[in-house]
Amino acid sequence: MNQLQTQTDTSDIITVIIAARNEEALITACLTALLTQSDAAGPVEVIVAANACTDQTVNVAQQQTQAFADKGWSLVVLDLADGGKLGALNAADAQARGGCRIYLDADVICSPELLGQIRQVLRNDAGLYATGTLVVAPAQTAGDPRLCAHLDAAALCEIRRCGGRVFRGQRCRSRPLGRFP
Repeated sequence: MNQLQTQTDTSDIITVIIAARNEEALITACLTALLTQSDAAGPVEVIVAANACTDQTVNVAQQQTQAFADKGWSLVVLDLADGGKLGALNAADAQARGGCRIYLDADVICSPELLGQIRQVLRNDAGLYATGTLVVAPAQTAGDPRLCAHLDAAALCEIRRCGGRVFRGQRCRSRPLGRFP
């Protein structure tokens, strides 16, 4: 039994949500980086919302389930028939238990201290928005959406488009964050 299965106060759990469509080439590196997080990260659940994948994204992600369990964390892989990132995010949000939600794209590699640092910052009671330095896998082609991160990764609008969002929801229980549009 891992620490998430025995935990009754879910507000302390960090939920990392990764919407992924045909990301078999990238999902392992993203999940491996999450597994290298320091102990300061605390309890974490990761939800991969694979939406209308025609490649092996689901299988590749599921292969990491035991490694997450060995760390005391959970990895849930949703195999969604319908495509669309917003639908995938909403499906994952519906299953998420954590009071803090971190939304990543499959090409984002988190530094080992990131989740622990986010946890520390979010311990204060103020509503916050946070982002760290993102390392995004190189674009595969000129039309690849990851290209935007390499053009100006420091600009908030680019970071938001490329998958580096952190929301703290536990202070908003009377007014839930709601669904993605």
